[in-house]
Amino acid sequence: MTGAAPRRHGTALALAAALGLAALGLAGCDEGPAVTVNFSQGTVVWDDFAYAAQKGPVLVEIHGNPLGTRDVETLVRMVRGELKSAVMGRVVEFTVYPEEAPAPGHRVVLAFDPAADQSGARLCAGQAPAPATGDDGRIHLRAVYCADGQRLSDVQGWIKRPRTPGEDEHLRKLIWQVGQTLIGRREEPR
Repeated sequence: MTGAAPRRHGTALALAAALGLAALGLAGCDEGPAVTVNFSQGTVVWDDFAYAAQKGPVLVEIHGNPLGTRDVETLVRMVRGELKSAVMGRVVEFTVYPEEAPAPGHRVVLAFDPAADQSGARLCAGQAPAPATGDDGRIHLRAVYCADGQRLSDVQGWIKRPRTPGEDEHLRKLIWQVGQTLIGRREEPR
């Protein structure tokens, strides 16, 4: 049949289904995680990280504890596990003990709930973060990757603060996403 108009039944149904799925997706947007890049040296970050990781565990400094009164070791295990899985294309270990890191000057610094004006460069320089004033109902995370005191990558993110202790799934996702964004992965040349 030449000249016949294309069949359009079902188009309205498909459009309604797509809009419904989009609305469901947006419903969870207020819980996070949401991550933004403040600064990055691009592929230099991955190259430097790979250099540090080939020598042994990479040092990670953790400031603050979004789990509240729970054991700090729980947070350390969570951070090490999520960062390890976030780094793609390389087997890597993380440690919180400087003596276990062969290249302690190449490190990840995580600051949970830092002051809003916290500088990533100051974190790399070794300055402890000031805590946030007030509570906006979110857990904030500032992360930097440092090489010998210089900031190579700087990322921040947040999730909605859980109502009950033990709701760690969003926190795990935040740490993973921040780690993935912070370190990235070098694109192979074509």
